[in-house]
Amino acid sequence: MISGALIGDPVEFSISHIVYPEIFKKYDLEGSFKKINIPQGQLGPFFSSAPTYDFITVTMPHKVDVVPFCHFLSEDAKNIGSVNFISQKEGFFTGRNYDGIAALDAIEHYKPVNSLHVVVYGAGGAGKAAIYEAKKRGAFVTVFNRTLKKGEIVAKELNVAFSQNLPQCFDVLINATSVGMDPRQSFDLFDDTVHFTNTIVLDMASRNKDSILKKRVEKSLGIYISGVDMFQRLTILGFSETCKQLHLSIV
Repeated sequence: MISGALIGDPVEFSISHIVYPEIFKKYDLEGSFKKINIPQGQLGPFFSSAPTYDFITVTMPHKVDVVPFCHFLSEDAKNIGSVNFISQKEGFFTGRNYDGIAALDAIEHYKPVNSLHVVVYGAGGAGKAAIYEAKKRGAFVTVFNRTLKKGEIVAKELNVAFSQNLPQCFDVLINATSVGMDPRQSFDLFDDTVHFTNTIVLDMASRNKDSILKKRVEKSLGIYISGVDMFQRLTILGFSETCKQLHLSIV
């Protein structure tokens, strides 16, 4: 029996409650999965209750705040300072981060990022993971953030460029903001002067097939990658780690 949970705020728009049962069914495994809404600043009560989940997936706004609750961190999670997947064994929590790997794998399905200019819009946990992995794969990375101070701090931490304005030229854009997570609050992130011709755009949070960003990218004849693609990739990475931990063989 495998048990898992998603923690975040909001969690209602996540498709994880659909994806994980399908994975359990695919590999003929008995499992359960639950979505738990936890407001920012309220992680303590959740972890103090010693949840018995084999794995916990973490979404906004907890990817950075959850780090102190982990007994161990993978090298990537430690370097990024952000966690999106926690496995539990004998009461000990190990935090990992698959956001960057899944995001860059989705992008590199189309083109390697080595030597390309990658702009990451957003300096939260997901943004930090994307910045770290893109740099690791040889890209020139610029972080662009609405909050100046936060953007500058993250750029300094990860040793990448920072821009207060969206650079005029770039090869890849990663939207790591929360815009797109809630389909009821979709709005245009960019003004009419921004075009995406010959550009790859990954919308990390988007679950909305009719998002404004998607329409703009496709109208400019760019390549748009939905967050669903990234989510499917990181789900498999996390699930494989859980099965390894439980000594379960999946094919």
